[in-house]
Amino acid sequence: MFLVEKTSLKVKLFGLGLITLILGILYTYSSYEANLTYMEQMSKEMKAISISKPLFKLYMDLESARIYSRSLAGGNTSVRPALERAVENVDNDLKASASFNKKYGRALNTAKDLISKFKF
Repeated sequence: MFLVEKTSLKVKLFGLGLITLILGILYTYSSYEANLTYMEQMSKEMKAISISKPLFKLYMDLESARIYSRSLAGGNTSVRPALERAVENVDNDLKASASFNKKYGRALNTAKDLISKFKF
């Protein structure tokens, strides 16, 4: 207590300023690290969305091809062109998904090829 009473106001203010500076640097650094982690996570999420879009389109085209094939099996021959278009769309979706997987798959740390599950 005696040391605090003997120090001048300038030294006390300097000490307080130094403590505030150190705390500010620590806060800024932790905020910077949190922002980096957030940005990395957001980048991975955007890449995952980029991969999921063609996969969802593939799923929808497969469902439409299934519906058309059931109609064709039921004797409705007017759906043959629509079924052929749906199969062509599935092929195009597979190609697009393969290119997205090559582009983003490694960045997302995917161990297996995402598209190999969908090949017939």
